[in-house]
Amino acid sequence: MKFETSDILEFPLKDVFAAFRDKMAELPNFLENIDKITLISREDQGDEVHMVSIWEAKVQLPGPLEKLAPQSSRTWRDIAVWRTSEYSVTWRTEPAMFTEAVDVHGKNFFTAEGKHTKITLGGEITIDPKKIRGIPTILARQFAPTIEKFVVSSVKKNFVEGNRGWERYLTAAKKKK
Repeated sequence: MKFETSDILEFPLKDVFAAFRDKMAELPNFLENIDKITLISREDQGDEVHMVSIWEAKVQLPGPLEKLAPQSSRTWRDIAVWRTSEYSVTWRTEPAMFTEAVDVHGKNFFTAEGKHTKITLGGEITIDPKKIRGIPTILARQFAPTIEKFVVSSVKKNFVEGNRGWERYLTAAKKKK
């Protein structure tokens, strides 16, 4: 299932892009649904920055999924390649649970809109029911579309909430200067 959404941050492009790329670990201080972001690795390669982070979420899952996914499994590995020349990030998310069954990846673009920044999040999620361990395939096939829709709606909601967190971060950083 493909998805795309956009949002505007009321800060300049260079400030927004640099914050997203370089200050990610500080974001949980400005969000309610993320406990922690841990930078595992960062490698600067000219125009590109390769990063791997672990995200830990505080999230309620719908009905039967709540029992299948304890809070400890609500983490994911974020693998990202930031390209400064095109103000973009190509990313792949590996959830802690059902890693082999779930493929989530995409590319975000950051563009100037006057003195503001437009961020366009584009991605795709695919769930392979045959690879969901511990659940009969026939049952997994029934759950897969529901899970995909839930993940896409969560991603879009969290994208906007995350951007409001970034605005709070950038406002606080501006006041410190």
